[in-house]
Amino acid sequence: CSRLEHPSILRVVEAAQVDHTVHWLPIDHRGRVDPGELERWLGVIPQPALVVIQWVNHETGVIQPVQDVVRIAHAHGAVVHVDAVQGVGKLDGRPWCDADTVTVSAHKIRGPKGIGALLGAACQGLRPLLLGGPQERKLRPGTVSVPLAVGFGVAASWASSSPSRYDAVRVLRDHLEDEMTKLGARRNGEEPRAPHVTNVSFEDMRGDELVSAFDVEGVCLSGGSACSAGSPEASSVVSAMLGAQRGAGAVRASLGEETGEDELSRAIEAIRRVIGRARGHG
Repeated sequence: CSRLEHPSILRVVEAAQVDHTVHWLPIDHRGRVDPGELERWLGVIPQPALVVIQWVNHETGVIQPVQDVVRIAHAHGAVVHVDAVQGVGKLDGRPWCDADTVTVSAHKIRGPKGIGALLGAACQGLRPLLLGGPQERKLRPGTVSVPLAVGFGVAASWASSSPSRYDAVRVLRDHLEDEMTKLGARRNGEEPRAPHVTNVSFEDMRGDELVSAFDVEGVCLSGGSACSAGSPEASSVVSAMLGAQRGAGAVRASLGEETGEDELSRAIEAIRRVIGRARGHG
């Protein structure tokens, strides 16, 4: 596992350290794990059990070398879990298809909130966290929400139809990055990246203060993952990549298929006003 993971995985792994040995993979300045480092570590770890990797980082959009990680882990007898939440419906291909388990979330593909999917043959050997009825293949007890399941199915079918529609989103994202760079921002994370997320740092400013100022202007950004919006903590991902100072000034923006040029232009003007005021120019 690495410090790049989403809190929903990271906190579980941290808690597992009470009873298990956890090895944290180093992260390079690009925001990626190094498959070579994984291979070196697995070569010296006795009986490696589980390797966890995300497909797309939730803060920077950086795409991880999932296929290489799966291949190396399996060669050493380890099970692989892939968090595919941020990539499904936005990227072509399924580099995670050989993983033992994969997680997907409905709300990231315009489906209903409150439902996700756990895929993979290795699910058969899992023990449920909660005890009760035999629903959901005895992994999650309780009455199944049919509306959520149907909504998830429709969203999944629609999302898999044509990820290329995010090509237009990439163009808008790149334009936003260019404009923020002109204001002194530095991009966090290098290619390959998903098309819908950008993360930049204003090193002479605090990210949480910028997020509040942007909010007043009607622009929704965050200092970390979307679920941490409103938290004053610096970006843990950017801090792990590039240091605490860079992480403290980091802000994240995400765009969707419905984001238009007019909306983006208004956001850019608002960002200019905020940065100008912060620097005493407005």
